[in-house]
Amino acid sequence: DRSLVSLVTNSIIVVDLALSMLTVLLASLLLSVLVRDRSHSSSFFTIYKVGLIYDILGLLCLHIISAVPTRGGLLNEDFMESQLYLKTFYSVNYFTHTCQGITNLLLSLNRATAVLLPLHHRRIWSAPFTLPFCFVFQFCLGIHFGERSLHLELYLKHYPTGERFPMTADNLGVRAFWLETFIAAFSSCLFTIILYSIVAWKFPLKRVSAPRTKKEVVESKRTLSLLSVAIVVMVSEKDFRIFFPLFFGITDLYSCLPSYLLIIFCKPIRDQVV
Repeated sequence: DRSLVSLVTNSIIVVDLALSMLTVLLASLLLSVLVRDRSHSSSFFTIYKVGLIYDILGLLCLHIISAVPTRGGLLNEDFMESQLYLKTFYSVNYFTHTCQGITNLLLSLNRATAVLLPLHHRRIWSAPFTLPFCFVFQFCLGIHFGERSLHLELYLKHYPTGERFPMTADNLGVRAFWLETFIAAFSSCLFTIILYSIVAWKFPLKRVSAPRTKKEVVESKRTLSLLSVAIVVMVSEKDFRIFFPLFFGITDLYSCLPSYLLIIFCKPIRDQVV
């Protein structure tokens, strides 16, 4: 029944919008805590702060540009049919989500060096050009996929019950773009999984053989908690293009999780926020 499908999809949008706006506030609060407290100035938290900025940007842009306007009444219909609107929708989403994916990759590299190369970890990530290079690469890759999406042939798909969604035409250019994004995402995920598999294998051995001084016990717990955050963020990566009725919910879930994970697994930050 079309009316039932419309009711379900609109309900998902409303719940998703409420959760997303709550998460924007929470992520902003977390970002403020991390920036103000110098005890959270390590390379892991620096990467996490940049990731939170992209999460906030992704949540705001998704709803301002797409989720709310596609319900109707907010934007002029002719403008929504225009390539300017459609290309803005795709380019902004590909930019933010590419940058979020690179955040996962950087977190996995950071945790891998912390566990596998503890004596060199700080020197590697505190080098003058390491983090700036990572962030420039992250931004440029996001720009690349955002710019590539500008060349797609797009149209606004209308449903009889009033919903509208930006869609891509089925042609060779679009298929080449999907293949490029798939290869990039698959390679990144595979590399991240391999890294965490090695870390999961090595970490218990290091805990057994490690000295049990109070400082090292605290550091071991801290490493484990940050590793847990990084792993769950990586596992949450999903292809948000598969089912359009759940498009916004799945996409926002990806942007929302890092804020909640940091509160769940990192007690010092949880204490400051609460």
